[in-house]
Amino acid sequence: MRLYEIAASLKLAVCLLFGMALTLGIATAVEAAFNTNVVQFYVYQSWWFSLLYMLLAVNIFCAASIRFPWKRHQTGFVITHIGLLTLLFSGVVSRVWRIDSQVSVWENNISDIRAFEPDHYRFALRVDRQTGSPLDPPEITEVDIPFKPGPFSWADYQEGFSKIQVARPEIANLFSPLFYLAGRHSAGNVLYSDGDIRLEVLDYYGNSHWEDGVPAVEMRLSMPAGKKQSADGRLVADDMQWVPIQLGVHMVEGDTQYKYGVGDRQPMGAGAFTMAMAPNRAATVAFLEGGPQGEIGEQGQVVLFAAGKRLEIDVAAELDKEPQPLAGTALSYQLTSYMPSAVPSRKPGGGIVWGDGEENDVPQNPAVRIELTQDGKPVDELILLADMPNFNAQAFDAEVYGSYWFNHGEKTSAELLQGGSPGGSRIDVIQGIDEDGETKRLYYRYWNRKEVVVARDLPIDGDKTNAVDAFKMPIAQLKMYVENYISADTPSATAVRDPFDPKMQMPSPAALVRLTKGDKTDEFWIQAHFGDPNSGHVDDSTRHVMKVGDTTLTLAMPIQSFDIGFRVFLEQFERRLDPGTAQPSHYSSDVHYLDRVRDRWMMVWDPASETTKRVEFPLTIDSNSPSDITSGAGQIFWIDDASPAVIWSMPIAALDSGDWEQAKKIVPFGLANPQQLVCDADGGKIYWTDWRKGRSGDEGYIRSANVDGSSPASVITFAGRPSGIAVDSERDWIYFTNDASGFVGRVHRDGTELTPDWIAIPDGRATDVTVDAGTGDVYWTDKAKNVIRGASSEGKLFGSPPFLGSADKGMPNSLALGDGFLYWTDIEPNPSDPLSRKHLSDPTFDRSKPREILTRVRRIALAGGEKQDHDVATTMVSAPRGAAFVDGRLMWTQNAVIKENVWITMNAPDAFRDPTYNRDLHVFQESFQGPFKPGTPEYAKFAPTHSDDEEIYASVFTVNHDPGSALRYWGCLLVILGIATMFYMRAYFFKPRKREESPVDSRRSNAAETKLTDMVGKV
Repeated sequence: MRLYEIAASLKLAVCLLFGMALTLGIATAVEAAFNTNVVQFYVYQSWWFSLLYMLLAVNIFCAASIRFPWKRHQTGFVITHIGLLTLLFSGVVSRVWRIDSQVSVWENNISDIRAFEPDHYRFALRVDRQTGSPLDPPEITEVDIPFKPGPFSWADYQEGFSKIQVARPEIANLFSPLFYLAGRHSAGNVLYSDGDIRLEVLDYYGNSHWEDGVPAVEMRLSMPAGKKQSADGRLVADDMQWVPIQLGVHMVEGDTQYKYGVGDRQPMGAGAFTMAMAPNRAATVAFLEGGPQGEIGEQGQVVLFAAGKRLEIDVAAELDKEPQPLAGTALSYQLTSYMPSAVPSRKPGGGIVWGDGEENDVPQNPAVRIELTQDGKPVDELILLADMPNFNAQAFDAEVYGSYWFNHGEKTSAELLQGGSPGGSRIDVIQGIDEDGETKRLYYRYWNRKEVVVARDLPIDGDKTNAVDAFKMPIAQLKMYVENYISADTPSATAVRDPFDPKMQMPSPAALVRLTKGDKTDEFWIQAHFGDPNSGHVDDSTRHVMKVGDTTLTLAMPIQSFDIGFRVFLEQFERRLDPGTAQPSHYSSDVHYLDRVRDRWMMVWDPASETTKRVEFPLTIDSNSPSDITSGAGQIFWIDDASPAVIWSMPIAALDSGDWEQAKKIVPFGLANPQQLVCDADGGKIYWTDWRKGRSGDEGYIRSANVDGSSPASVITFAGRPSGIAVDSERDWIYFTNDASGFVGRVHRDGTELTPDWIAIPDGRATDVTVDAGTGDVYWTDKAKNVIRGASSEGKLFGSPPFLGSADKGMPNSLALGDGFLYWTDIEPNPSDPLSRKHLSDPTFDRSKPREILTRVRRIALAGGEKQDHDVATTMVSAPRGAAFVDGRLMWTQNAVIKENVWITMNAPDAFRDPTYNRDLHVFQESFQGPFKPGTPEYAKFAPTHSDDEEIYASVFTVNHDPGSALRYWGCLLVILGIATMFYMRAYFFKPRKREESPVDSRRSNAAETKLTDMVGKV
């Protein structure tokens, strides 16, 4: 009972409320100093905050329950406490089931269907056991292993968080005691153990990048300072420029000869940098002291080091001689081959083999092969290259090391600068071993085409002020220094730690783990994987496969993700800067929400009911990007231009029956850039246009196949990019439009009588074509003029076009003919909506006029009736194309947009109910990455192929779903209702008023007073 009273006491409530207020204040400061991920992990998701939260809930419950049974005047008190408990419970619901994940998308790109939750990781272990015949499917076990590493690298704890990149480190360090209180995994923890399978975590990086080749070095090389124009117009010396040099050493799978890998070679002007690895001190000394001496010779000079002794070999003199003793060893050497133009090739089982290439007047890549023998038996061999020492194969087992030097003679500057020209200056860098026999260090030597000028250690703590000499040019002495160096015992690919950056919303963490199966143990780094653990791995950085007998273990570290039910297409990102600063004052994104799987939909419009519906393919039909449609022979045909592009077919009857499973791929390969297709039912053929890049320009194709997809063949090839296509079986013509010229051309079905400029309209841009089978009249769309033109089969233009619109009010791109109407799709972008949230405060918009929809599907009667065009579909029509009249209905394809023209900006999220799971979502503008200019890897990867944008951005959105919000509203309502009830009933707020006595009552004596008076009177 005493414990119950303490739990219900007011003193405990005051302490808990004060503690909660203090915690929330600290949490706010932590979030401001670091980021949301840090405050979530170390405060809100910590064990001590959960304890404080639970104690507060117990106190509120006990404070109400201890007064049971409740009095009438306690009604408001009870309601208030129920409301407080509801609020606390809503927090639990939000913590367990809330979605607060991030989506990153580049401009003009589509996001993934999944949103990722930073700092929520796990290991996914898949065990495949082959229990029966190798032909039987394996027994698969998938295990989810929880992993709570925290936002920081584990080395940060030992370093006192001195290397994290925050704005105010001195303030941030005040909160570091919190970081040691969090319940997280640490080095040496066993995360999983079952039978003979065991997973341990050894280290963790909160943010990292992947190096494919380590050891690796990043250097800076100075460039001669030029001249620049000063403010007064005079030429003054410009600042020295420093260019990056990145080198690494890569392992060679399946090649014991290259057990210490091959290094990179980076050309730089008239010279080059190379890198290699020396695993011991002897190999390091051979590198430093292995320069040539005396006359190099016509075919070069080899310098060997063995047992601490140096041997110089004239290649021309020693070639093909009998084996010679190698001083200081029991070995003999023989120079077995000289290759003036060595070229590499792959061995069948993996590895590299060198052979001589084409004969040239001048040696292009001189190399030699030296065989080592003992007692007449082969022991090892060396392959040494003069210009590419990074590919030298040393005799590591025999402990014999060599270098090969070749004098290419005098070269002009133009010859040396020519790409691929041999004989330039070179700086060779190695990771070697210091004199103590253990410490790894960098060394370099400078070969100036005739001699080794310098060979020494390369300081790893250099900067611009103490850079060492590099290439010597006629106009300047270049300098270089090491910016970053990553050492390694053996060539490998590994994760490299990056400092914590609070602005990094979606870091790339990595973990060093030890995976054990029986007697076999693998120790490796693995990076977090954004996506499904069983797919989407581009390299070994995010997945490790370990095979032991009949068991295969596959380990990945996926980031926790959620299917948000739709995808985001980022049309444009906008950033505004504060005047005079580089700080953004505003940033926003113009996006569209797309279907979760399909990029484009097939649409059907019924003229009878004037309704539009979508073809709802099941997920088993993986036609996700249909582009053009046609019909004939009882079938619907369409092109799907996803990668790889294919042609599909389906019975027309499926439009009514909904039996979409009858859809099938009929031309699954052999398509490059298919544009449009048509069916020749009389000839039993389908035809389509295609094109590809050729050596002399674009090469256009018209191809054909039987209606079942068999016997694909080319009808004709010509210069250009054909797009639209139509067939007139009766007159034996195929009509097509050429996107390169804008003309309409035609050719017979057998490929004869090609006329690429059958109709040539100056400044026109023909996009699609159709033909009236009865009359032979040809119609085509001209998107440059917003007009639909027509001509007879003889090529005579109609006196007046069937449709003539305003040039800025339409951009027709596909055409269909049916039931006496011409149907077409317009892709002219819609004008901005003056009533949209983005433009509500813009005074330049005239909101009195209705907004005209220009992206639409339209039609016009060809003969009789009203010669007025009408809209067929305008609502949610995005990038329509591929119009076709199919069995009395109009079909076309369009972008799979479920919500368009969405503007998301700071502090103004978009509320949206996703159509897949019917969840209420809020999409916030979280942050951005960029700008990225042309020439950067990001621009090359994510900018459109023919983009002329000066810069591109990636926008980061937060997708939020809070199932506890409804409970929170009810809790607030109950608290307000309870407080109002207490005021109404005056409970707990006012002292009871004393009853007022009248003068008469005040003079009235009680019975005791009367009795006392009587007693006194008797005395």
